[in-house]
Amino acid sequence: LGRHGLVLRDDVLDDTTRTVLSGLESKPPRRSQATSKLHRTLDDLDVALERARPGRKREKSRRRSGPEAGSAPSAHS
Repeated sequence: LGRHGLVLRDDVLDDTTRTVLSGLESKPPRRSQATSKLHRTLDDLDVALERARPGRKREKSRRRSGPEAGSAPSAHS
């Protein structure tokens, strides 16, 4: 992990009151103005690209924060 600039916090790992599930209980953060604009722009781009390539059925967009397990890395990663 260190060579990638990541570290594990011992104080968090040693805290017996923390669980994986407790970290998921809080609501996700609200979208900021910038991230809301980014999502709208990406949706608009999806529509524009679909119009540029008629004949292909449009699938619902599935944005992810990272690559899916088992998938090959994309040129944009």
